[in-house]
Amino acid sequence: MRRHLCLVVNAAKRLIRLESLLLSTAALVTAACTAQGPTDNPVTRTVQWFSYLNGDDIRATCRPGGPDRLRLVYNGVWTEQVRAYDISAQPGGDAVMETRVFGGEPFQFSLNDPFAFGRGRTALVHLSPPDVGALRQALSAGGFEAAVPTGQFLNSDNYYWVAMACRDGQFHFNAWQAPSPGFDRLDLAALLAARDATNVAFNLPGTRYHVTNRTGQQSGPDADYDGPKFDLQIGNNGLRL
Repeated sequence: MRRHLCLVVNAAKRLIRLESLLLSTAALVTAACTAQGPTDNPVTRTVQWFSYLNGDDIRATCRPGGPDRLRLVYNGVWTEQVRAYDISAQPGGDAVMETRVFGGEPFQFSLNDPFAFGRGRTALVHLSPPDVGALRQALSAGGFEAAVPTGQFLNSDNYYWVAMACRDGQFHFNAWQAPSPGFDRLDLAALLAARDATNVAFNLPGTRYHVTNRTGQQSGPDADYDGPKFDLQIGNNGLRL
């Protein structure tokens, strides 16, 4: 009887150790996929992209008394151009803006920096209080504070904006995809281009739109897009990941 009891106890201990190992592994994987902020590493950026686009790092630190933060991401067709702007408020009303532009770069391998081709262009600039105010006004005019379009899909082969902000301890998220009145009203490209030190012109949609069957939009001349396609669905104040 005692021997059988010992066998049961030892088996239980092994199960506990196995469960602890699985939980630890899951925690490591989750941490690796959770964005910690903007990054120049293309591998880390790819793994953490959905988390970054959902603003998980901003949500985690958004609390009353904390600094205001704003993130704007422009998807100008995934394989052609993606632009990310991380704006952090500073004392006195000004802000610091980190800009990253990637996508569409020609492949050039370098032994000194194997990931150089995927880093894209980066720039760091200071924004004055009027600059910050102009960005806020442009977002408000585009309906940033309006209801989030829950259920809408954002298509990687299309053009869209994603915006998220922590203001006064409150997190808010919104998104606009072309073609739509909201996308057209969101006059951010010209505003940011004037304050963007990367010297990379915006890849604007003009009269062409890449579309997928999921949205039901009319196919345009670029419907033969053969790059990677993925859809992101908007949920309640964020993405449905």
